[in-house]
Amino acid sequence: MEVSGINPETNNEFLFYNFIENTPNYILEPWLKKAKQVGYKVKPQYEQAILQKLKFNQFKNPHTFPEYFENKFDFIAIDFETANNSRLSACAIGLCFVKNDTIVYSTKHYINPPKSEKFLKTHTSIHGISYEDVEFSLNFQELWEDELSKYLSSNLLIFHNASMDLSVLKNLSDSPQTYLIFLVY
Repeated sequence: MEVSGINPETNNEFLFYNFIENTPNYILEPWLKKAKQVGYKVKPQYEQAILQKLKFNQFKNPHTFPEYFENKFDFIAIDFETANNSRLSACAIGLCFVKNDTIVYSTKHYINPPKSEKFLKTHTSIHGISYEDVEFSLNFQELWEDELSKYLSSNLLIFHNASMDLSVLKNLSDSPQTYLIFLVY
C-alpha cells in the first residue's frame, strides 16, 4: 500500500477532514499506519479525527465549503462534459479551485440534461458518462441554485476549453434566475 492522495502534513484542514469523512475505514486504518511508517508526521488533530472515525464509523467535517476558504479563490477552472453536440446537453461539470497558487479543492457534479438531449454513444465513449449515471441528478438550474451559485458568481472562472465550456455555461445560464458576467480576454 502506498501513501497517496492527501498529504497528512497539510495545513488545508477542510481537505484533510473531507478525506477522513469520505474514506472508508478499511482504507483509512492502513493508510494511517503506512503514513506513520514512511515517516509522515500526522498532525495530532488529524490523527484524533481518524481515530474517532475508526471508533464510531462516522466523522463530519467541521468545516464547510466554500466558507473555509472565505469563498475567495485565485480562480476556478471549469470543464463540462456533454451528452451530445448540443451546448444544452451538459451531463457533468468538473471544478478545480485554486488559492494562493495551490489547488485547494476539486469536485465534480453530474447534471441531468433536458429530456430532449439524448446521449450519443460517441460522447459516452469519450467521457464514460451515460444516462444511467445522471438519471437522478439535478438539472443545471437546480445545481446552480443548490451549489454552484455560491462560488461561480463571485470568482474568476477559467475554462478548460473556452470555446466549448464557456458556450455551455452561457447556454445553460440563459435563464432569468441565473446571472453571470463573462469576461473574455
